[in-house]
Amino acid sequence: MSDSNLNLTEIYIVLVEASDTQVQIILNQFQSLQVSNIKVVTNGQQAIDTIHRDIPDLIISSMYLEDMTAVELIYQIRNNEQTEGLPFILMSSETSFGALDPIKQAGIVDILKKPFGIGDLKRSLDRALEVINISEIIDEIADIEMDYVRVLIVDDSPMATKHTCRFLYSLGIEDIDTASNGNEAIEYIDNNFYDLIITDYNMPERDGPSLTRYIRSHESTNSTIPVLMITSESDVEKIKIAKQAGVNAICGKPYENHELLSLIKDVLT
Repeated sequence: MSDSNLNLTEIYIVLVEASDTQVQIILNQFQSLQVSNIKVVTNGQQAIDTIHRDIPDLIISSMYLEDMTAVELIYQIRNNEQTEGLPFILMSSETSFGALDPIKQAGIVDILKKPFGIGDLKRSLDRALEVINISEIIDEIADIEMDYVRVLIVDDSPMATKHTCRFLYSLGIEDIDTASNGNEAIEYIDNNFYDLIITDYNMPERDGPSLTRYIRSHESTNSTIPVLMITSESDVEKIKIAKQAGVNAICGKPYENHELLSLIKDVLT
């Protein structure tokens, strides 16, 4: 991937789609958007081989491929140092939380719900450009000394934790601790001070709202720590519970860089 800022017409995309009909429809949409640097592959292994030969700026994949799912594909991508930060857009008509949550946790740019129109594709590509051109948003936090910000990330998904860490590193935040559930996080909180806690909602042993309630009742300066929840949970009642527990802000998965950056800036200032 290029270190310089790119525009939509310059990005190199690997498109993973087995259906010739779907490929033609998508390529026509790309053509309308003046996006032409596209490599089409039909299965996951071809995608992996192509990515390793020439790392693209973006990968767009269907959920169900002939040799693997998009979840398996993105896990292979995220577990390789050369490709772990590769922006990924999922194309799928899938609506099941159980099917979509693992790929959301792995850190994707967007989900394009099939069938999608050119406007939907353009929106997803614009979100991908934010990830590709991450340096463009750094100036927005120039007034905050990120070198001195200490963060605790609480998430039972190693992929989600790694994705959030990469984003924080890009902002200049390097003092980061990680915990896999609320109980483990409490051990850190009881012995350290943090400027920000980023937590998931659904975790074993102690979930995000329960952890937040503990923080808010803690008899120390930690009781006022800003808590930012990043979650794929969409149940209205559960979100209400998180807010009532004392969460300062909630960000969905997948998130836009500008959205998360804005929330981090709001809770730190």
